[in-house]
Amino acid sequence: MAAMILMLLGLGNANAGAIIADYTTIPDGQAPSFSLAGTTVTGSADVFSGSYIGERGLGIVGDQDNNSLDVRESMTIDYGQLVTNVTLTVRDIPQVGNALYQVEAFASGGSLGARSLPFHTLEIETNDLTALFDGLSFSKITIRCIGGIVCLPAAVGDLGIQIQATSYDIAPPVVAVAEPGTLALLGLGLVGLGWTRRRKAG
Repeated sequence: MAAMILMLLGLGNANAGAIIADYTTIPDGQAPSFSLAGTTVTGSADVFSGSYIGERGLGIVGDQDNNSLDVRESMTIDYGQLVTNVTLTVRDIPQVGNALYQVEAFASGGSLGARSLPFHTLEIETNDLTALFDGLSFSKITIRCIGGIVCLPAAVGDLGIQIQATSYDIAPPVVAVAEPGTLALLGLGLVGLGWTRRRKAG
């Protein structure tokens, strides 16, 4: 698991030269969606931008607390195109226990599957999502709580995670490579064309 997940501390360790959507810069408030640095963030209810004990981030208006992503809530980050070298920075703010969060990635062909983020034990963590999905490019992710005390229907004071930032690179376009059989037919065609020209010249 350690080889698949790159754990970095703080927002300053995002990919050098990457596009960075720093959601801690969004003013307080709620809206059906927030757009920043090429990303569009939506949720199972309105997205909430706010702070908790001095730390800012995005949460969902709904079940338990507006400042975080809690039980029965989900958040989607749409990058609008295929991206790579993707990181996701979250802040763990549960008052009891640890929370286990799941990230599902999507491309044009549909879901690439769901992967679990590690249990959150640090205040701020940056997760390498591209490594988590075996280097595949994707265009959208959905984050939801799937386990741990905080994901159970509990007291209003039980908090989850704030989504603080994501960084990414635009994935290079996919170049179609001809199959060997196609190349062989093309080669035969060129040889035939050359032979025909030689006969006409003679």
